[in-house]
Amino acid sequence: RHSLAEERRAFKESEINAWQAHIEKREHEFRTKQLQTEEELKQIVCQNQMLQVQVGKMFKQSHTMDEILHDLDCEAELVERERRIQEMELAHLRALESILGQPAAA
Repeated sequence: RHSLAEERRAFKESEINAWQAHIEKREHEFRTKQLQTEEELKQIVCQNQMLQVQVGKMFKQSHTMDEILHDLDCEAELVERERRIQEMELAHLRALESILGQPAAA
């Protein structure tokens, strides 16, 4: 009878020890995973910052491109105005030519 009680206690103790070992193993796994996750998070934050810098550069570039395109549009408009003025001048010269009967310099 005495040995049966000891056997039960030994069994309970071994069961408790097994659970404690299991819990410790799981805690270790959790801490390892937590460290990995923290490291991954740091990397993600770092990548995010790098991407934000790149996006900032791209935004500046696109802004610069918009300015360049605007300048080109303005230049094209000026060239077109100049061409129309020359056409009008030529039309005036031709009108004078027909009135005066002399060939106009083109």
